[in-house]
Amino acid sequence: DSDSVVITRDGPASSTQYVSAAGAQVWPYLSWATAATSIQTAIGAAADGNVVLVTNGVYGGGRVDVDRVMTLRSVNGSALTTLDGGYANGCLSLTADGVVEGFALVRGYADRGGGAYVSAGTVRNCLIVSNTASDFGGGIYFAGTAPWCSARLRTTRRISAVASSLTAVGRPATASLRPTLPGSM
Repeated sequence: DSDSVVITRDGPASSTQYVSAAGAQVWPYLSWATAATSIQTAIGAAADGNVVLVTNGVYGGGRVDVDRVMTLRSVNGSALTTLDGGYANGCLSLTADGVVEGFALVRGYADRGGGAYVSAGTVRNCLIVSNTASDFGGGIYFAGTAPWCSARLRTTRRISAVASSLTAVGRPATASLRPTLPGSM
């Protein structure tokens, strides 16, 4: 006997959203033909547990915020898919128990974590290059609120006010770093 209506805007459950610079930008971005042109737009359409697949390209325009349990993955890896902060924004913020995999995080700038700010979840198989922080963690900053943070990263350069490419505070983070010399990529 209720006359009320509840309207919610949850993304499709258990599905994949797609991102491509050549996408048609048709919500909820469930194919390459209807792909979002912005990573953050596709994340906004995704529900917990979804996968956001990103094809080759350089994606800028602000920090990518992964704030739900999901997977953000590039199709062809860090050699072909880049999050570019343009030295004006951080590249990535991971604040939920999700996974970010296969991106180059370049030219990011933030107080903490120019390349990536991680308080939960997993970052793996990412290339972190030429990022800057005014405080800590030019490349990646692990905040202390997450019980487990892990990363498998290649780093070629460290830039920070305190000369740190990786900073972990609070609870321990695990990191497997594979140093890469400039020119060897």
